Amino acid sequence: MRFHPMAMLAATTVLIALLGGGFLWRTSPWGAFLSAHAGNNAHVKSSPISLSPTSSAVDGVFPPSFAPLYKDSMTSPQTQARWHHGGTHCIFTPQGYVYTYPEVGYCNAEAKLFTDVAFDITMSLLKGLRAGIDFRAGDQSNLYAYTIGVTGDFLLEMVDPINNVVKILAQGNSPLIKPGYGQLNRLGVSAIGSTLRLYIDDHLVATVKDSTYPWGAVGVVVGSYTNHRANKDVVTVARYTDSEIWLLP
Repeated sequence: MRFHPMAMLAATTVLIALLGGGFLWRTSPWGAFLSAHAGNNAHVKSSPISLSPTSSAVDGVFPPSFAPLYKDSMTSPQTQARWHHGGTHCIFTPQGYVYTYPEVGYCNAEAKLFTDVAFDITMSLLKGLRAGIDFRAGDQSNLYAYTIGVTGDFLLEMVDPINNVVKILAQGNSPLIKPGYGQLNRLGVSAIGSTLRLYIDDHLVATVKDSTYPWGAVGVVVGSYTNHRANKDVVTVARYTDSEIWLLP
């Protein structure tokens, strides 16, 4: 679908007027809080899909033994998963996909919505407090956010903007996480039904049961929803490379 430039400009003007200048693709139920969501998947109209490959990650094997549906180096806008790009926040560079944003926000892969999925990506935190990945992201900014902090902790949040709720599903420290700036950590998740498994460098760090969101997009996230107000002046910069996305049976 192609949008007329003047129509897009008019829509953008209305959104800016409504949200006080925040950049986003849709009106957010949380107003200023979620106006920090550059590059979401609001215009993705695909139905959630799931296939049945010959191997599976149902038994907790990660990464899955079969080929990913999408595999991207994240160094060029020509990505299989159609990662969002544009503006000044989510930018492809020869070194990787760089996301710069204050407070909290996300940029998603826009090719498909998924039910059961495995997803991993290599991340380097360059500035700020924490960054990571999101999954099962819906069209109301609802999502799961799995992030790691500069000190070596991990955090899984369930974000429900409709009811103004952020719920911590898992948190802790792991010797698998390399703390500090510029360190390479590979974050992974498998979401199968209500079972959510979190990985660092292909090693399991937590398993959570939660059925709030059964499907959605995957992407990358910077900041923390739990502490977004306390860290509203913190600018986060994270670089991502080598993304892989699998459909699970």
